[in-house]
Amino acid sequence: MSWMSRRKVTVLLVVLLVLTNLGTYAMATGRLPWGASLVSRHALPPQFDRLARVYRLIELSFVHPDRMDPDRMVEGAISGMLRTLEDPYSYYLDPAAYEQFMAETEGEYQGIGVVVEYQDPYTTVVHPFRDSPAEKAGVWPKDRIIRVDGQDVVGMPLDVVVTLIRGPAGTPVNLTILRANPDGSERTLDLVITRARILVNPAHFTMLDPVLGIGYLHLSGFDQRTPEVAARALGELLAQGMRALVLDLRNNSGGLLDECAEVARLFVPSGKIVDVVYRDGRRESYESRTEGFGLPVVVLINGGTASAAEILAGAIRDRGVGILVGTRSFGKGSVQNLHSLGGGTALRLTTALYYLPSGATVDRVGLEPAVWVENAEPAEGEEPIRLEDAADPRNLQLAKALSMLRSQLGR
Repeated sequence: MSWMSRRKVTVLLVVLLVLTNLGTYAMATGRLPWGASLVSRHALPPQFDRLARVYRLIELSFVHPDRMDPDRMVEGAISGMLRTLEDPYSYYLDPAAYEQFMAETEGEYQGIGVVVEYQDPYTTVVHPFRDSPAEKAGVWPKDRIIRVDGQDVVGMPLDVVVTLIRGPAGTPVNLTILRANPDGSERTLDLVITRARILVNPAHFTMLDPVLGIGYLHLSGFDQRTPEVAARALGELLAQGMRALVLDLRNNSGGLLDECAEVARLFVPSGKIVDVVYRDGRRESYESRTEGFGLPVVVLINGGTASAAEILAGAIRDRGVGILVGTRSFGKGSVQNLHSLGGGTALRLTTALYYLPSGATVDRVGLEPAVWVENAEPAEGEEPIRLEDAADPRNLQLAKALSMLRSQLGR
């Protein structure tokens, strides 16, 4: 770090010290020293005095001044504050993570191609993307990541683990994973994966039953391209004679709310899609003004169906235009906003909860399917199930969806 950037950070912290002292005075007196009144919500709490004092003590007395990096210290303080919220969806993004996050919303980034979530104390695989380096290396859903390049990551915040895994295309990363065996025992595996440029295809579609006209559409997430790609997929299936649809939202970890609402309008007729409710009670409603889909729909969900995917599945269920089949969804009913902090950094913070048309929330409870079906677990050494593979006898959820739609179509 250059002297000038250190000087800027030092000046910033000195200003912070002055402001926190002024805030303490103002909170005690209700006024600023020069006589102006102060709205209390603009004052920092007095506990922030300790933060400035700690920085000053380190700066003046720490025996290894060469280890003092003001940028890292500030980032550590921010990350520490966020960890106390005990919300895995609120976290700090350093410049590299912020750049990666923004790339992912556009459907393209560099890494191994895997969706993960934090299941205390493990960073756990939701699913690898189709034909990604992770899938080709043998990463499976429900694998728990315990080391990255030899570094123990158990209990480490999700954003930190994700930053360790990501990196430039062509570079290797070593993952040590903990995998459950069918008999309940566990084993560890070391996988060396070469990172690549990941272009996520948000939609995969095919005609599962050309005779009866049963189409299939799997949505892997909601990025900026998803509404257009989904609409085009449905148009092509209709052109092939589609009379019913399996909408597969299994292992869909969510994404952008506005884009999810656009996709929902393809299925849900005029009326409510979802309500987003903020801390102050302000309510933002997303509605459809279309005719909806108008054909029989079975929606497949599982424990990897989360967030925006639960909004879509819940709206289809609550508006009576489709039936949910599978297992209980993940249960993430909160909305995060991204706040730029300058210097290429950002804060991802939970700011609202969402409520389905029925008024219910999925937060921490998930969606209960109307028809409960579990897929057969792969035996040790077997490949994971490909969700669209109707010929796989282990894919019981897809088989049930096809059976239900064939019945509705009179066969």
